[in-house]
Amino acid sequence: MDMGYHNMRVILTVFITSLLSILVIYTSWAHSKETTIGIGELSPKIDKKIEQSLEKLKVVQGVSVAIYTANGMHVKGYGITDKDTQEIVTLETPFYIASSTKSMFALAMAILHERGDIDLDQSLSQFSPTAPFSKKINTDKITLRHLLAMSSGIKNSAYVHRVAFSGEYDQEILWQLIGATQVNRSRNIRFGKFRYTNWNYNLLARLVEQKLGKSWQEILSQEVFQKIDFAHTTAYISEAKQQGWSQARAHITLGPDAPKRSYLEKDDARMHSAGGVIMSANDAAKWLEVFIQNGQLNGRQIFPVEAVQATRKRWTQVDSEFSGYVREHYGLGWYIGPYGDDLLVHHFGGFSGARAHISYMPERKIGVAIFVNDSAVGGLYIDHIANFIYDSFTGMLNAEERFDKAIDDVDIWANDLSAKIAMLRDEINARQWSLSQPLNHYVGLYKNKSFGTIKISIEESRLRITNGNLTAIAQAGSKAETLRAELIPLEGEAVEFKISRDGRVESLKYKEVRFIKE
Repeated sequence: MDMGYHNMRVILTVFITSLLSILVIYTSWAHSKETTIGIGELSPKIDKKIEQSLEKLKVVQGVSVAIYTANGMHVKGYGITDKDTQEIVTLETPFYIASSTKSMFALAMAILHERGDIDLDQSLSQFSPTAPFSKKINTDKITLRHLLAMSSGIKNSAYVHRVAFSGEYDQEILWQLIGATQVNRSRNIRFGKFRYTNWNYNLLARLVEQKLGKSWQEILSQEVFQKIDFAHTTAYISEAKQQGWSQARAHITLGPDAPKRSYLEKDDARMHSAGGVIMSANDAAKWLEVFIQNGQLNGRQIFPVEAVQATRKRWTQVDSEFSGYVREHYGLGWYIGPYGDDLLVHHFGGFSGARAHISYMPERKIGVAIFVNDSAVGGLYIDHIANFIYDSFTGMLNAEERFDKAIDDVDIWANDLSAKIAMLRDEINARQWSLSQPLNHYVGLYKNKSFGTIKISIEESRLRITNGNLTAIAQAGSKAETLRAELIPLEGEAVEFKISRDGRVESLKYKEVRFIKE
């Protein structure tokens, strides 16, 4: 990793840590259950606060909000879907919800379990005896439920990278990549211990696909989406395009040139079972109702009560915090923990240019879903909106003033960090190139059996680096024979070349993975 990117990460870590400490304080005040506010009274306040805060945080482009209560709903879109087209966010605008997809896939698996189509308590060896796991993996011990509950103790970064980022695969490649699965060696994240990773859900999807002869998208559509009658929710980006949906587009909100559209957006190949759904606010309200009402929608039981309740059972101990939210346990696709005096079930999602917050309080029968087409400023912002909604419902004193203070802090954080990113970019642009060979010597295809290919090409006298759907113009590296590649916006990584004694470029290393030049 080059020093410029290291410095940027340090800055991001410091600022986010300080901001999260504010969020922890913000969410820790005691709630009074005696002064609950009704949805009719709350809706105008929500509108006012979101509109005011969007005006203050000008870089945040679009927000979609769904609130479900037993006595009514509030569903609304704010801002725009696309900085370039200025299309307005509506109730039907689908946003990419990233890892919030996990609660959907987990519910589908719980439904199949209740019906007897699969057995979540079967071991991997029982459920899929032909899967090409290495002998190092104890497939007799790990069950399907361990995968859903994030306690399998195994990992596979190559598989995750292909399905979430590069999109460089077919189903046979993915099946064979199961053989690259490794045991987690850390004492804290071995079998039975919590470790959050997309791999658990990616693996289960591939095994179930092989067993049932259906794609995970088909299963999700048949078992969940069609039964709820979602109108603008899908696991296929191509469907949204074919139907002409006005989808929220990814944006970058940090840096001197923010806000701007991001090149990095999802397509069908990079939609996966751990993060592969786009969803509208109207559909999100239905999604909240299903969990709050234990599988009922509009008074009709559409999912087994046992399946819904199984998803929020405390399967794996977590004991952590994220964005100020206490996470004591992980269920099946949901985190579980206290919010003040209440129980909060939640799962968020984030990807470059997108962030989702989905949560609910089962005892109070209140749920909140908020989506934004940005993962930086907007990613922090929407948690504050959710906090304000819950704090208002549960009667927290001065909830509005505390929300205003939180937005002021986000604004200061964003402005300071954008200024520091500008300085780091100037530092990177001032670097001298450290490559010893002519540019055309670096051009070619570099391969790694597990991670796929990286292509180096020349574009207007500069090197372009491409890994499947990821691509970027290279910048000068901080060390000899290195480049800096920002394949993911704001996440630059070093690309280090190995040169033979006779001056041939033999290989490159990216994220500690070696790719051999053909």
